[in-house]
Amino acid sequence: MHLLHLLAMASTLLLASPSPSSSSSSTSFFSFMDTLSVSTPSLTPPPTPVGEREKPDDPAFSIVSPRQLEAKRAAEYTTIIDEFKTKEFHEEVADLLLAVSASLQQCALAITADEASLPSVDLFLKRSQLSPVTIFTLSADDIGNRAPYSMVGQETCTHYIFLVKSAKALLRLLESIFEEDLNLLANFVLITELQKEEVLDFLQASPISKIVNILLVLRSSGAEEVKLHLYTHDFFLNNQRISSKFLGVWSKGLSSSKSKDFEWFPGKLNDFYGFKFRATTFNHPPVSIFEPLTSGTYRYDGLEVRLLMTLASALNFTVEISMPRDGEKWGAKLPNGSWTGAVGETVRGETDVSFANYFITADRLKIMDMTRPYYIDYTCFITPMPQPLPQYTAVAWPLQTWVWAALAMTLVAVPLVVRLAAVVEPRAWFSSLNNAYWYVVGIFLTRSQPVQLVPSTWGLRLVILTSWIAATIISAGYKSSVIAFLLVPLPAQPVNTLEQLLRSSLRWGVRDRGGWGEWFSNSLDPTSRKIAEGFEFVNGIDSGIGRVLEGDFAFMNSGTFLRYLIASNFTNAYGQTELHIAKECFVPFRIGLGMPRFSVYTERFNKVVGQVVEAGMVSRWFQDLLAKAEQKQRGKIQGRQREEEGQGSSSTPTKTLGIYHLQGTFALLGLGWLLAGVTFLVESAMSRSCRSENHRQQTGVMKSQTKLNFE
Repeated sequence: MHLLHLLAMASTLLLASPSPSSSSSSTSFFSFMDTLSVSTPSLTPPPTPVGEREKPDDPAFSIVSPRQLEAKRAAEYTTIIDEFKTKEFHEEVADLLLAVSASLQQCALAITADEASLPSVDLFLKRSQLSPVTIFTLSADDIGNRAPYSMVGQETCTHYIFLVKSAKALLRLLESIFEEDLNLLANFVLITELQKEEVLDFLQASPISKIVNILLVLRSSGAEEVKLHLYTHDFFLNNQRISSKFLGVWSKGLSSSKSKDFEWFPGKLNDFYGFKFRATTFNHPPVSIFEPLTSGTYRYDGLEVRLLMTLASALNFTVEISMPRDGEKWGAKLPNGSWTGAVGETVRGETDVSFANYFITADRLKIMDMTRPYYIDYTCFITPMPQPLPQYTAVAWPLQTWVWAALAMTLVAVPLVVRLAAVVEPRAWFSSLNNAYWYVVGIFLTRSQPVQLVPSTWGLRLVILTSWIAATIISAGYKSSVIAFLLVPLPAQPVNTLEQLLRSSLRWGVRDRGGWGEWFSNSLDPTSRKIAEGFEFVNGIDSGIGRVLEGDFAFMNSGTFLRYLIASNFTNAYGQTELHIAKECFVPFRIGLGMPRFSVYTERFNKVVGQVVEAGMVSRWFQDLLAKAEQKQRGKIQGRQREEEGQGSSSTPTKTLGIYHLQGTFALLGLGWLLAGVTFLVESAMSRSCRSENHRQQTGVMKSQTKLNFE
């Protein structure tokens, strides 16, 4: 009787169901049967026609026992009930999709359904007013084939709905398309068939584990009423990287999930619940600094260490820092396509985050995720400090060349002005240009003049007064600087631009890894291409710095790294450096942290990194690290100096002026004596010549007078 009751109810509902309209949505390009036609069998056997006899020998004729008849009728009833539940399932799925789609804002929908799920999609489209909607239909042979998902929602946002009965087929489909075609930041609704104990394994499988917003819909098994169980996953909860989370039940009888306030896609990754992240890096100041401790461990500091600790504090996770297990640093790509070093561990997913001044490049983004840039670095080159200028020129260093030229012109012009102003001067002494010249030279040498030579006219007095004031200022500036220049040699002009580097006698080079040569050779700038042609590749940074210290090499690398290197290793107690960084830097590079590709926490990291950059924390950290490095280096040098002083030898003796410091002065004195000697010889020769000429003239006059007397 129970079966008969169910049959009657099912038949009534099926026959009473209205036929769908023949016109469907333009977005649905498939059709299915409009009604489910059910034929109800008679409850009693049909009567035998008159005149027809039973034919026991007929092979098509068989006697059906009451038990067999009952089993046959039960099977037919089960089929009807299953068809009824199938239709109810499609109704529930359509209602669920309608409720979920209402929360997806004005985004494009990409719906993928296998043949068994097409009725659910058709019902959803007939009840929905959403547009645009793109539908991909699958058959058993289509699973795993590529479809143009990337074309959906190019001008807007996109969300995805997958209705695939087989969970394994769904995973294969997602695995084949997620890297290139899907936006993993979108919302995903996955409707499939799974047992309850299989949910966690499904959510932990790739690529489901790489998608943040997942709504997993499962049909309840064995229940008389169709129910849809809703699941999602959570991250880093209870020290588990991925855990399952039950959201509720969707059915006609239960309304907990039908509430307007129900969160179909709960917020995630706002809290990492103290999960331990493994970070891979190595000692590469100033981004990562390893300071050895007496316990055999390290104290970690640096730009990127501070950035990572800020991320950990903001998102509530802990960090375990370790070096690459294979002993490499950044690592390199092997012939088989795999990577070594820190990059290799990141690519293989063996670490959660790695960093070592990673440049954000297109090639690197193909193998790993990277945060938004936290710092813009530039390529600079480091050169030896130029040799000081010859010491004999030290007497000229206090004044620039143009000042010396102006002074020479002044010594030429002022005597002429004095001679011109002396026209009305009663004293004839100033009327001599020779006297005016030596008078002005005496003023500029700040020598006092005799009282008798004070001019009496105001015009000449003003000329002398202004000349005396100018001479006093110039001589005071020269005297106050000349001692410093005599004691401390003036270095030559350093190399600061690529053009100067090309003209210099230096050779230049870069590391043999990192693509430095390609960046310069691919440049449109002819100077950069010439630089690329002259590159000499060195094996590592230490080798490059060693060649710079030899005095004939320029090494190119990150400007941030080079500045910290000089501050921490090549700065003396007085703040003077042994190496020089060019003022002109070039080729900007964006720096970021690295993570395994398609990491779910990349966007959360990006948000915090953006806040750190906007607050100006990175620049402040770098200045703090530079100051600490310089202070530490000066402390080392001063400590060595104190040790040497304690042993009786002072490393900073009092400097006194010697022949070396005053060689320019004596050279000037010698040059003056040489000129004086040459002048003396010329004057002597001219004097003898004049005396001889005078003597001949006097002799001729005397002879003429004597001849006249005799006559």
